[in-house]
Amino acid sequence: MSGRPTSPFFEKLGKRKGIIFASGNVWKQHRRIGAMGLKFLSQGKSGLEHQIQEETLHLIEVFDSSKGQPMEPSFHIILAVSNVICALLFGYRFSKDDETFRQLIKSTEFILQIGGSIWQTVYDTFPWIMNHLPGRHQRAFACYDFSISFAMKEIRSHEKSGMLDDPQNFIDFYLAQMTKSKDDPTSTLDENNLAYSIFDFFIAGSETTSTTLHWALLYMVAYPDIQG
Repeated sequence: MSGRPTSPFFEKLGKRKGIIFASGNVWKQHRRIGAMGLKFLSQGKSGLEHQIQEETLHLIEVFDSSKGQPMEPSFHIILAVSNVICALLFGYRFSKDDETFRQLIKSTEFILQIGGSIWQTVYDTFPWIMNHLPGRHQRAFACYDFSISFAMKEIRSHEKSGMLDDPQNFIDFYLAQMTKSKDDPTSTLDENNLAYSIFDFFIAGSETTSTTLHWALLYMVAYPDIQG
């Protein structure tokens, strides 16, 4: 199986694990299990639609609390989107006051800012030099390491208390599949790939969705008649 295109910067970030930065059999298996897991977890009363509705109510409460005064909605939008992802991945949402969760959001945003920037271009051109130089690329690597550590803590917690026989979130679903395939020598399912897959969902879903919502709000402000 031919590999997927990559770069020194993304290899340093993703270490060819998970979904986005993987290739070959790892990518094929994790793309499949990711799709299976999301389809499975999107059904039922606690599925995707329910989680979106719950976060929408929290977001409306924030808007109502402004009492018609100008406000900056950016953080509250990314918080709502990230909590929908968290509910699917972990089975619960985080408080806006949770410092670790806020750090995860900031880390995701920073990594997305660096991707495609001059820092990535220079690193891809001179990786052997940039590895030894300070800069925003080093902060991006640190942010990625923090995010993977965050995911690993969640995995450890679910290994102790998760419901693998009746998975209610993606971690439990993945761990159940990992147990089923433990005797398969071709299986690439393991905790490291799970941790990277978890953060892949944040990278793929948080910024794209929140940006769309930002533009939707801006459009409604510019053309209030469409709200009727």
